[in-house]
Amino acid sequence: MSITAEQTQQLISINTSRSFIDRTVDYVLYFATFGGIAFIAGALVHALTFSVYNMILLGIGLILTPWSIIAREKRQKQANLTKADYERVIVTIAVSVSAGCISGGILHWQENPAFGLFIVISGFVFASIATMLYATKPLKETVINFLLSISIFSGISFVSGSVVHAMNDWFTNSSLIFVGIIMTPVALLIKGKLSAQASKTSLKDFLILLFLSLGIGAITGGVIHYEIDPHFSSMLIIGGFLLSYISSLFKDKGSLVDLRS
Repeated sequence: MSITAEQTQQLISINTSRSFIDRTVDYVLYFATFGGIAFIAGALVHALTFSVYNMILLGIGLILTPWSIIAREKRQKQANLTKADYERVIVTIAVSVSAGCISGGILHWQENPAFGLFIVISGFVFASIATMLYATKPLKETVINFLLSISIFSGISFVSGSVVHAMNDWFTNSSLIFVGIIMTPVALLIKGKLSAQASKTSLKDFLILLFLSLGIGAITGGVIHYEIDPHFSSMLIIGGFLLSYISSLFKDKGSLVDLRS
């Protein structure tokens, strides 16, 4: 059976160790994607406390996220993207932002239960609609993949969000960090078992994903909450960068985004 040039390129990228520059570029694109998503979700979650600062972060996220996803896709495929690729980008952004809103609504539940519930429901509905509009697989498989993706993203957000919100007096639900630590690997494990093509998530990959996400969550959370506590936010940003970047260097094959697939 012959394979296409694109499949050959993917096999090479998966099985070849990456250089330091490749790992750094991959980290930058990964951070731009999920950092941008965090800025979008953060602006929506904090909509009740309107500020120009939040609107600027929202604008940055809206530009940064699609650009970085498209740049990463082109870098991996070494070719122009197809219509199906762009549709996948739309779904990825929708599900990721919605998962951020869901976890953000739960994290902020103690602060404002009514708005927290609204954000959770809105995020779930928005992601569901986007997923169904561009669904290419049977309904059952689409729904299961959607729920697993939401669980993966939300679990990671619970971990990083619990650390970030430690600066707030009203936040006492730090147990969510343990929910996230359990939710994400379980969802990844189920997703891997259901998909014959999915690569198995090793303990090393999960730890990389955990510390990478925790670090990026600390960076974005520090930036989003900088107005509340500049000193603590600065510590989060510096510590988050060191943690996430060093963690990313341990991913010697494939791409960082593979950790979430």
